[in-house]
Amino acid sequence: LFQQDCWSKDSDESGDKNVGREDPNNSLMVKQAFKKIGVSVQKTNGWTDQIQSSSTPLSPPLWTPINIFAPQLPKFKVPDDIANSVRVAIVGWDCIPSIQEYRLQRRAFLRGAIGTIQSSSPTRVNERKFLLLAVNDIQSILDAAREGVSIIGTNIAAEWSLSGKALVLDYDTNESNANAHNGGIMDLNDEHYTRDSLPLLPGCKCLSCRPRSNHHSQRPEGYRHFLRCKIDDSVTPPSFSRAYIHHLLRAKEMLAETLLFAHNLHQLLVLFQKLSSATQLDDESSFEQKRLEKTTELESLCQLIEGQVQTSGDE
Repeated sequence: LFQQDCWSKDSDESGDKNVGREDPNNSLMVKQAFKKIGVSVQKTNGWTDQIQSSSTPLSPPLWTPINIFAPQLPKFKVPDDIANSVRVAIVGWDCIPSIQEYRLQRRAFLRGAIGTIQSSSPTRVNERKFLLLAVNDIQSILDAAREGVSIIGTNIAAEWSLSGKALVLDYDTNESNANAHNGGIMDLNDEHYTRDSLPLLPGCKCLSCRPRSNHHSQRPEGYRHFLRCKIDDSVTPPSFSRAYIHHLLRAKEMLAETLLFAHNLHQLLVLFQKLSSATQLDDESSFEQKRLEKTTELESLCQLIEGQVQTSGDE
């Protein structure tokens, strides 16, 4: 659907009035695509109704799915099972390309789906939770949090670990600390980390980065000569340095993936915790006005993270 352009983009310097006119062929393809989506949504809703009607009521109740494209369909009406549900799972997010060109469309569809559901039953707005799966990059996580998604499912911790990458976000706005390392994604396959004795992220308390226990912190003789780099003997070395993890990746040891996964999972949990805290700090009475002015705690945090991710070339 998004790979097709509904409007003719051909330029005509002669001033042809037909430039920018709607292409009938592309318009037909869009209509056919929406028709297929409508059929799929109806099948999904029918299957969900059968499951819920034949099962014993659960506590907490089942997650009720809704396709992210559904509110965009003509004559769409929120089904009763969704309007009365306090747990809504939004599907179809991964069908939209995550590249920058379609980012606004992704957010608009998500905002439309959530807004349509919330307006169908205003009395359950505060207790309703939204679930979004297949969120596979940091930018999508931030956009989902901005639009009010409370539960986000992702497997990027495992994907980064398998590719030898570590998440290293700096939440300290102090300039001296913010520039201490490159924010965003760190690729441990790079030869630059061959003799780097620092932890993946200074200050991180994960299994890989936390300082060694006291009875293991004593460096053996020749340690400085082996690394051939400046080392502060007063600083307790990390459990596993960047150089060691780089060596494990070069040797194709599974321990590298394990250590990276422990770090990435810990950092994602920290990220989600900070997103939740920022949302709670926003004043509910003036949140909508702040959101429009982009001055909320959540928006400030998202902009801080976006600056680091874009600098590191993650997008």
